[in-house]
Amino acid sequence: METNENQKKLILAVDDSAETLGMINQALTKSGYSVLIALDGLQALNICSQLTPDLILMDAKMPNMDGFETTRKIRQDPHLTDIPVIFMTGLEVGESMAPSFDAGANDYIRKPVNIDELLIRIEGRIRNGRSQAAVKESMDNAGSPSVAISSDGRMTWATPMALELLSKSGMDRVSISISLPKQLLSASSGDEVLIHGTEPAVYAKFYERNSVGDMVFRISVRDPKAGSEKLRTKLDLTAREAEVLYWMSQGKSNKELALILGISPRTVTKFTELIFEKLGVDNRTSAANLAIKTIG
Repeated sequence: METNENQKKLILAVDDSAETLGMINQALTKSGYSVLIALDGLQALNICSQLTPDLILMDAKMPNMDGFETTRKIRQDPHLTDIPVIFMTGLEVGESMAPSFDAGANDYIRKPVNIDELLIRIEGRIRNGRSQAAVKESMDNAGSPSVAISSDGRMTWATPMALELLSKSGMDRVSISISLPKQLLSASSGDEVLIHGTEPAVYAKFYERNSVGDMVFRISVRDPKAGSEKLRTKLDLTAREAEVLYWMSQGKSNKELALILGISPRTVTKFTELIFEKLGVDNRTSAANLAIKTIG
């Protein structure tokens, strides 16, 4: 089962049994994975605050902080929402695994662990995790960095670009996972809201409720001067073209652009045509996507 792809994957194994960890470490290392180990939930959280594993193997019952609480805390961090978590449990057949799934687990395997079965579960869950990450990356590529908040005020997921924009604007992981959802929970009217504590200013706008009832918000940055200047220098645009492209990347229509810049909608259209020609694109989405990537 050893592949180049597996060699790049990092597995975090969490268990209070050194014997179990030793067996898992030996088997996964032999199969081409890199392995980190934690003897309790606190160690696991500390590791996850510094590194992002590709998958977590979580013992259900541990002293001090059990696997359920540890997983709930992991899921509160938007940087870790996509990481597959497989519970390792000694529960008897017929006992409910609902608490593990409620805590945020993706799968479980019974102890004593069957290594062959474990390797199959790991491979499948990592593959599914990559698919979910690809969906969010496609949203970023379409110029739609987004976050999702549950009805009870928890961050359920965020696209990579949204996290990057928030981090660059001064929000740490705790603020993103705890204070941001509280700010956005009451902002479902469709109006843009300023996210407090961000510089340059980051705005969020309610977009939709998804199939599970989460509120999805689009994230955008407002630093027109710096953004326009970066577009001007990196894309070889005039100052006015850069301003038009900047606001275009923020989702503004031609009518809104005209009001912001104090020019006519017809003039905006002319600038838009010039921008498309210079950038080698043929629509607003492609131009906005290029602008977002250029601004960074």
